[in-house]
Amino acid sequence: QSDVYSLGVVCYELLTGTLPFIGSMAAVLRKILTDDPVPPRELVDGIDPDLEKICLKMMARDRSERYANMSAVAQALAEHLDRPDPTAFAVWASPATPRATSAGDAPLMGSGRTRRSDPSWTWLAGKMRALNQEKKEIEQLRGRGDAAGARQLLEAMAAIDHPGLTMFADWAQAELRKLQ
Repeated sequence: QSDVYSLGVVCYELLTGTLPFIGSMAAVLRKILTDDPVPPRELVDGIDPDLEKICLKMMARDRSERYANMSAVAQALAEHLDRPDPTAFAVWASPATPRATSAGDAPLMGSGRTRRSDPSWTWLAGKMRALNQEKKEIEQLRGRGDAAGARQLLEAMAAIDHPGLTMFADWAQAELRKLQ
């Protein structure tokens, strides 16, 4: 489950523009074991509460409270992306607005960096949406008894070789084994 936690850290940084814990290696490791990260919505206005829940669940200190595996994370993200709210995806595609500290106008971020729109993440999120649609299409083809059509799409999906999309390749490979 360390990969789930690590993805949670990446998600946290994408949402907030900062790492969940900052300090020396020893200090960060201690914080990981003893502290919960500051919820992203306390650092940045406009973050979707459901997306924050997904992120924080990936980083839960108690392993039993985390997603069991990357497939479960992919499913949660897919469900989040598939929901009808058109603003649900806006936080990923637009710059975040860090909240100011009570001491002044400086953003409440340890790294001093601000998050900006990231075209590569926008591409990845769009690809995830398209692949989730493709998964639905594969299920429809299988439901209609079109194993050849489903196999063709599954083979293409199984060949995906992008680190952010491996959960789709893994799913497709598992489904191909079921067809054999």
